[in-house]
Parts: sequence; structure tokens; C-alpha cells
Amino acid sequence: MQLTVAKNFWARFPERYTYLQQSCELTASMLDFTGLEVSWLIAAETQGIDAAGREQMQKFCLDYGYQLIWHDGPADLGANMNFLFDNIQTDVFLYIQDDYAPTMDIPDILSDVQYLQQHENLGIIRYPYFDGFVDNPAFVRVNDRYVNIPKGAMTYRYSDNPHLQHKRWREKAGRYKEFIGQTMSEVAMDEQARHTPLDIYCRDLPRGFSHTGTVSTVPEKWEQMKK
Repeated sequence: MQLTVAKNFWARFPERYTYLQQSCELTASMLDFTGLEVSWLIAAETQGIDAAGREQMQKFCLDYGYQLIWHDGPADLGANMNFLFDNIQTDVFLYIQDDYAPTMDIPDILSDVQYLQQHENLGIIRYPYFDGFVDNPAFVRVNDRYVNIPKGAMTYRYSDNPHLQHKRWREKAGRYKEFIGQTMSEVAMDEQARHTPLDIYCRDLPRGFSHTGTVSTVPEKWEQMKK
């Protein structure tokens, strides 16, 4: 069974390269891709990346086994995500922002991919990225592995956060709005999801991902891996 691990990259500040490196290393070391044929893909926006940055990105992707595709045009969240998703060839992909990384082992990605493939009413399986998410009473338990995210709940439904996505979601939801600003893009993604006739589930885990610019992203694991 095939899966694409997809990230986008925008060099808004120098630390972004470090965030991306940490995200890629922890994704490879803490997630179990057993039983999956995995492709690795990064879409990088050319705006803000000089010749040295391009060389750094090319070497980085070569070192970590990612295919690098360049998105020419003004930097924009919606446009870059559309470009990235247009270049994904597999039915299911795991999207992880360039500045997010897993904070715990998420076991058996294969079974999540299979579950997503088998349930035609389901478009996205989201992974939580702060402790206690699944204890929110607004969420309805589906089984002992997933909780449902109701249409009326805005929190963590827009699709710029770590998730598995099936191509049927894009077919139903359409493309993201472009060049309306980052905040409005996130609001528009959420509104789009609200009107998409597919379900979104969340993996029932105590925590899943965290921003790589914060100390909550397992710093001891990161330091151990660099030795």
C-alpha cells in the first residue's frame, strides 16, 4: 500500500531550516511506516530563498530522501498547498507542516491508512497536537481508536495541520482559496471543511504533534539524535 509523506516549506526566517530538519528526522524516527511503500515530498516556495538557500534545500532533500519540487510565485499558504497536493500521486498522503514534528510514537500508520481507504464517508484522519484534545466533550467517540470531529466544531478541522488525507477529500472539497492572507486562508479552509460531505476523525492519542519551535517537541530526543 502506497503513502506519500508531504511537507511544504516557506523560508520566512532562518530558523525555518532547522524546524524542517527536526520535523523530517522525528517523522522518520518516531512514526511506524511498516507495511507501506512511502514516498517523501517537499514543496518549497521560491520567494525568500536565495541561491544559497536553494543549494541547502537540495542537499537537505538528497540527504533525507525527499523529492523537492519548487513552487514559483508569490508566497501564499493556499497556493503552496494546492501546488503540493497537485503533485501527490498516491490515494492517501500524510501531511505534516514543515515546522511540526511528532511528540510521541504514533504506532501503525498502516492501519490508519487502511481505515481511511475502507470508509468512503471519511476524508481525513487528523492527529492531535496538544494534550487532552480527545477529552473535549464536543467530540463524539467513533470507536476505541478514533473520535469524530462534528461539523459544528471549528477547532482543528482546517487542513493545515498534521493529518492523513484521502484524494476523495480534494474531489469533494475542491481547491483552497489563494492569496487572501494566512489567517483568512485558515478560516476559509475551515469553512470549506464545514460544507464538505465527508467526515473527519481524530486519532485517539494523548498527544501527537507539536510546533518544532517550542520546547514541547521532545528536546531530549532531538539532542540524542544529533549525537
